Amino acid sequence: MLNTNERSFKKVMSRIGIAMLIFLGLYNVLSFALVLAFEFVNESVTSNVIYELLSALFYLVSFIVPAIILNKTIDEDNSDAILEKKIPADIVEYIFASISVVLIVSYINFIIVNSFGYSDFSS
Repeated sequence: MLNTNERSFKKVMSRIGIAMLIFLGLYNVLSFALVLAFEFVNESVTSNVIYELLSALFYLVSFIVPAIILNKTIDEDNSDAILEKKIPADIVEYIFASISVVLIVSYINFIIVNSFGYSDFSS
């Protein structure tokens, strides 16, 4: 059986999931419409710039619309729920350590790719 905090948390998480599904669907529809609109346009620099600007605008719109919907549907009484987990004092070290691990793995990937002779993927 769920207590009151768990029920409100489940409700909020469900609404976030629905908002993400709306974002995904809206972005896919807008991207497909944009590709269809620019399918028969000549490949000039102006058309590429307009395509990229519209793509960024559609991504922004498909992100903002679910965020507004989510903001309107979340109840105000859920905002004062007490979280049991606190942010650890050494969070900064965790962030720098995780960034370091990503950089190390990407460097190892670079070395492995260069050892196989795949330094240029254009050919």
